[in-house]
Amino acid sequence: NNVVIETTGLAEPGPVIQAFLSEPTLDGLYRVASVITVVDAVNWQATADSHDEAVRQVALADKILVSKLDLEGAATFETLSGELRAINPAAEIARIDYASAAVAPLLMQPGFDAADARADPTRWLSLASYEAYAGKPAQTEGIADQTLPGHLEARGIESF
Repeated sequence: NNVVIETTGLAEPGPVIQAFLSEPTLDGLYRVASVITVVDAVNWQATADSHDEAVRQVALADKILVSKLDLEGAATFETLSGELRAINPAAEIARIDYASAAVAPLLMQPGFDAADARADPTRWLSLASYEAYAGKPAQTEGIADQTLPGHLEARGIESF
């Protein structure tokens, strides 16, 4: 079974994720399988300029879905994808597709189970994506050196 938490508008994603990663009563009952953010192609720039929460939603997302592309020019998706990729190199960025077949995979992500000693966090941490984007290996000395990708801190990772 899946539980979907939809926060309408400009919700702060960090506290919701943190609750699932650190709350003992939720441990073992639920896991964060995916963080999906919808970006409005028409209003993105104004929203990002006015609301830090919008940028944090993009930074924490595993998947970014871009809406309202039908109201913009053909090159908008490529340009906007570049801007979003600069904020979050690890996220999958796609156009919104309202077909039922496109929605089902969004709900079927297994996520990372920290309670499973055999679980491999490599895909969930997405460190390789950040290394490739920056063109150099990420230093993993901890948050204090400011070189650890910010999405790791948001997922409760303070050091390796």
